[in-house]
Amino acid sequence: MPFFSEYQTSRAPLALVSLPDYDFAGRDVVLVDDVASTGTTLEMAAAGLRGSGVASISVLVTHALFVDDACARLEAAGVGNVWSCDSIEHASNRVCLAPLLAEGLQGLLAELPKN
Repeated sequence: MPFFSEYQTSRAPLALVSLPDYDFAGRDVVLVDDVASTGTTLEMAAAGLRGSGVASISVLVTHALFVDDACARLEAAGVGNVWSCDSIEHASNRVCLAPLLAEGLQGLLAELPKN
């Protein structure tokens, strides 16, 4: 599995991306991130994969903030699809969280002690 690390410096965010020693050639790769603000980590990962002969690069994000030109930079880095959950309204929303959250909540409520 790839390892991604991102940290904030006093001037700007810096993304360090390390990809595993793996033959990605011909594979459809989906990069998954919990929160994407600037998209820098995803951009760097996609750029690292681009020269490895992948068939495609897609991105799935739980919370799509995507500030400024983040989506354009992802596209320039070789990302063909950007999908996100609908926790934050964005043009990339494709996964509806309401049914998943409702199911989880029903399970939690069932565990509550009955009065």
